[in-house]
Amino acid sequence: MAAFVFAVLMMVLDHYTQLAGHVRSVLLNVLQPVEMIAALPRSLYNTYTDAARSEESLRREVKALSARNLLLQAQLQRMRELEDENRQLRLLLDAGSQLPSDHIELTIATVLRVSLRPEADFMVLNKGALDHITPMMPVMDANGVLGLITEVSELTSQARLLTDPELSIPVRFERTGMRAITRGLGHGRLEVDFVRLDTDVKPGDLLVTSGIGGIFPPGYPVARVQSVSAQKDGTFYRITAVPVSRLYNNHEVLIVRHVQPHT
Repeated sequence: MAAFVFAVLMMVLDHYTQLAGHVRSVLLNVLQPVEMIAALPRSLYNTYTDAARSEESLRREVKALSARNLLLQAQLQRMRELEDENRQLRLLLDAGSQLPSDHIELTIATVLRVSLRPEADFMVLNKGALDHITPMMPVMDANGVLGLITEVSELTSQARLLTDPELSIPVRFERTGMRAITRGLGHGRLEVDFVRLDTDVKPGDLLVTSGIGGIFPPGYPVARVQSVSAQKDGTFYRITAVPVSRLYNNHEVLIVRHVQPHT
């Protein structure tokens, strides 16, 4: 009963004096900081979660951009390689046009492997018997003679490089016309044999194929003289030379095939 009477009195006081409104206002002012403090952990958690999600999203984006950048760099490098291959092919074709055209056919081959063993310098090419390749065919690049086909399978062939100790090439000095023979020394060098001391020869002289023997077309560059000194027997020079061809850095090469004339 007392509680009922107290409630009625409060209602009357609120109606005439708006006491409850003042009380509510005071209570709201008192409780608002408490509510803010109570909500702070949740707010901090949401902020941290959003930041973590943003960071993870940025990491994924950076990773994707890095992968794309790597792919673009690889594509650019491949384009550069293709441009270099096209340039080398044009040079090969230009070099081939300088060879005698009578009874000669040219085949472009890709270098599969190069061996630089001291006892044998050779390269493996992607053309073989199915492409009418046979032993004793010369191999050249855009700059000069590379070597000679020595072994042939159905799909590939092996060319002995001119720096191989087992390969000799008849040559002549372009400046004087003097004939000689080159012999491989390995390690990218040649020796020029049978040049007498009374011969006019000096470093820098260009050696070209002489055509003797009918294997190498005449007039194609072989090597440049590197050094000249007298041998101990006092009869011949000891001459070393370096090939003018890109011995170990070719992607494509030319195989020269002699064709029998029709009768």
